[in-house]
Amino acid sequence: MNTPTAPTILRPQDCMAMVVQNISVWNSLRTNNALSKSVAAQHNADSNAVSTRVDLMAGTTLLKQIKSTESDLRDVFKELSSPFLDGGYRTCTNVIWLNELCPAALPHGKMREPLAKFDSLADEFSDQYEFLRISQEALGDLHDMSKYPDPATMRERFSHRVSMFPLPSGQHFSDEFFNDAQADADQWRAETDDFVKTQLHNGKLAMYHRLYQPLKNMAKKLHADNTKRFAGTLVSNVLDMVEVLRTCNADNDIQMTSMCDNLEDALRGVTCEALRDSSQLRVETKRKVDQAIASLPTLDI
Repeated sequence: MNTPTAPTILRPQDCMAMVVQNISVWNSLRTNNALSKSVAAQHNADSNAVSTRVDLMAGTTLLKQIKSTESDLRDVFKELSSPFLDGGYRTCTNVIWLNELCPAALPHGKMREPLAKFDSLADEFSDQYEFLRISQEALGDLHDMSKYPDPATMRERFSHRVSMFPLPSGQHFSDEFFNDAQADADQWRAETDDFVKTQLHNGKLAMYHRLYQPLKNMAKKLHADNTKRFAGTLVSNVLDMVEVLRTCNADNDIQMTSMCDNLEDALRGVTCEALRDSSQLRVETKRKVDQAIASLPTLDI
């Protein structure tokens, strides 16, 4: 009988990286200072108390569609990564970087459809821009051609990229960086490693909190007598979040792996239709969901 092999525990720096997503979308809203002062004067208000913006692209929905697609791209990026630093810096596994987020993988992975749509809409808007900027009847006397960018530069105002950086480590700092002051070097390296450890821990707590939301909703619905309130995504929302946790569990965290295994076992074969039809299944499933919620790390919930 073969003895099960324990999961390999890797250094975070060996199995994950920092990633940041940058999306650029041209903003057609412009502050009109003259109009702002006029509105302030009409209402006896201080001129600094009023700021009025004009939409240079009033009447077209293309920019709204692009912004919606931008939101879709950010959602996919969020699913493939964990929080790490303010400013949008997150972490992902090396496998996710190579298969989903690196430049070569973006057109083929989970971002494929929203990215293709983003590029297509940006192309369409840029092709129509010259006509749109001279035919803004909706603006009336507020139409001012000097406020519009050169059509030749419009397409480059829409872009998407994901950048990758090594996860910080105290070992990145050489002795020479501290003029051979060994005590300072050791302290700085230890503080850096502690900071990274804390941020990764906080990132895991954030992922657990995301899991808690569909679990809480499922427990609430299973407790209700009215089974017609069961949405078709009641089970899949939990399982989708379990997949996200597995994707982001770069260092094979045993607690996270166990949580995912237990939830998959608890919901294997469970459907909304079966839950509606069987009170016994509802009771048993709620018990397991409640156990999962109780086993979550402290989330201040």
